[in-house]
Amino acid sequence: MDWKRTMDMGLVKIIMQNDDGDDDGIEDEDGDGIPDEVEEVGEILWKHSLLLHEVFVESASLSRSLDLVGMNAFSKFVVDCALFDKTSNLCQLSHFDQMFLRADALGKKQERLRAELDVESRYISVSRDADVFRRCHCYQESSCAVLCRREAELRVIFDFMACFGSKGKLVHDKVPTITLLEWLSSLKHLNFIGPDVSERDSLRCFSWSRMVVEDSQTPNGHFKNTVLPFEGFMEAVCRVAAQKALPTKEELNAPEECGQWMVELRTTRATDYDEMLMQRATEWGSPPPADYPHTLECTIVLLAFEVRDSKRQTRPQVLLSR
Repeated sequence: MDWKRTMDMGLVKIIMQNDDGDDDGIEDEDGDGIPDEVEEVGEILWKHSLLLHEVFVESASLSRSLDLVGMNAFSKFVVDCALFDKTSNLCQLSHFDQMFLRADALGKKQERLRAELDVESRYISVSRDADVFRRCHCYQESSCAVLCRREAELRVIFDFMACFGSKGKLVHDKVPTITLLEWLSSLKHLNFIGPDVSERDSLRCFSWSRMVVEDSQTPNGHFKNTVLPFEGFMEAVCRVAAQKALPTKEELNAPEECGQWMVELRTTRATDYDEMLMQRATEWGSPPPADYPHTLECTIVLLAFEVRDSKRQTRPQVLLSR
């Protein structure tokens, strides 16, 4: 679908203009109406679709987006991958900026670039890569036991986030959901954004926990592609838990003490608190702490504690700027 839209936007013409074949004519051996050169490009994109999807998600996260890449993020991608050549007359950084603007104009979106990948490649990428974490950490008996034991608290946290600064929010099929803005703003409000869990990593947790939709361009598909229902929210919490700096088992008599332990450290020994966050943080993509079920339970307990504290203090709920 995205591949078809891309061709409709003029990709066929671009490919044919840059074809390095010996024949100036258009070859179509299978007679399907699509030039063989275009099909070859499609096959290459399909072959590397997993990598392309990961690069796209990472670039989109720099723009604080789920499905769009801004010009600054695209430029950073070009620099990080050393795609430009300062000595070249045709491949300098400015040429990539022009390339972005041209693609942007074709897409009719200001300073945005749609992911020009086939929907099947997105489906395979999400299901394969996201499932690695799900299979190894979420869908384990020990993790499921924690989620079941803490379901009541999880629902309280979910309800808090689902209405965080979103008065009058549209509800789809009467199913409560969390938007990206609600997720990021509520995590910041609950003291979860910091040296251990960055805002970008929080966005990644949200992005990789979304369901796969057949066509994200329809109203229904776009809605489902940009929100988390309760099940997706639980997975996002699992991903946050894999990064969150928390007290060890030896420092607690029980997970229930986690909230008070963290608050006391933050309010009475701020320097030690900051050092703990930096020293115990787990980098995105690295294996979570060895005792992951304990970390997961403490994450849920801490979120619930912060929600209760927020309700007691009735702190103003301020959404992050877009």
